[in-house]
Amino acid sequence: MIKTGKPAEWSIPLARIHSIGSKKGIASETIEIHHTDGKTKIMSVRAEEFIELLRASVSTGRRVANQDAFCP
Repeated sequence: MIKTGKPAEWSIPLARIHSIGSKKGIASETIEIHHTDGKTKIMSVRAEEFIELLRASVSTGRRVANQDAFCP
């Protein structure tokens, strides 16, 4: 029997994300998430759809935050 520990978990609130970039490699790509606390890099394969969904979520979150800021 092989015992494994709990998988690593982390999160970055969408409101803290400033930009998202990616760099293609030979067999994978690196996703760079620039946020308030720095930069987080994630290695991925076939991440185009994930990156587009993440960008859309961040954009939607900004619009909602801006609308909330202007509501009395």
